[in-house]
Amino acid sequence: MNKQSKLVIVVIVALILIVGTIFFIIQINKPKAEAPQIITQIQTANENIVNLAKENETLLATIQEHYQKNQIKEALDSAVTLKDSIQKLTDTSLQLTEQLKEAVVVLPDMSSDVRLVVEQAIQYEITAMNHLITYSAYKEILTQQIGIQYEAMIDGRSLEQIPDINNIIKQMQDLLTLIQVNIQSARDLFQTI
Repeated sequence: MNKQSKLVIVVIVALILIVGTIFFIIQINKPKAEAPQIITQIQTANENIVNLAKENETLLATIQEHYQKNQIKEALDSAVTLKDSIQKLTDTSLQLTEQLKEAVVVLPDMSSDVRLVVEQAIQYEITAMNHLITYSAYKEILTQQIGIQYEAMIDGRSLEQIPDINNIIKQMQDLLTLIQVNIQSARDLFQTI
């Protein structure tokens, strides 16, 4: 091979690599779904969050009822069930977060009217997720406090300071309400598209 044919081969290989790299970068930055599909996925995740939030409300009411009747073991069992339900809620919110990221990527492709609606809906979603983070932190506190009380009851000892379970439950219920209000506001906005 002469020097000129080696140069041609090197240039061709370099062009193939450059074109391949550009194609790869475009594919990575391309959203996984189109705007209508992403909005549908977000709506489905919202529906799942609403259903799980209602399940959480029921479990909190059950815990409170057992606790007020001094049925500490039953309250603890329900608190453990609530932890599992909160984990499902958290997992669903993580899926929603991924879908929101995809929606942000396709925002420039939307008309300005639709973009404004989607941006506002995303703000409601983000606010709901922030409340969910705080709500989720309470699951350990609630279970731990009821558990401490249950252990003391089993051991036949009294606690110097009885945890304020009703206040913890009230704070969790308030956070659930805020989550649901924001999710519902986002759902209402998405319905207008």
